[in-house]
Amino acid sequence: MIHRKKDGREYWVFPGGHTEVGETPQQTITREVMEETSLKIIKLSEPVFYINKTFSENECYFKCEVADGEPKLSPSGPEKITENNWYSPEWVSLEVFKSITDVYPNEIKVTVV
Repeated sequence: MIHRKKDGREYWVFPGGHTEVGETPQQTITREVMEETSLKIIKLSEPVFYINKTFSENECYFKCEVADGEPKLSPSGPEKITENNWYSPEWVSLEVFKSITDVYPNEIKVTVV
């Protein structure tokens, strides 16, 4: 999970981002997880699709198995980290994950638990 603070709001998000031209969703999540956590995906589930009504976008989520390692921001991750705008990739056990109330999008949280 990515522990995030932005615009005065603190919350949790899944690693991910927008697909680049010519990328498959699987290639996108592999690249984004590496960029945001420095971890290499070794196994992906079938995608779970979600319609984000706030942004009128279709989103694609995967359950991932990653190689051993500690999550950390990679050099290609976010450029500006300030007191009011930061990312912190963190391992979160399933039990702790179940108790986190500010996960975005919450609908996907229900799917992965």
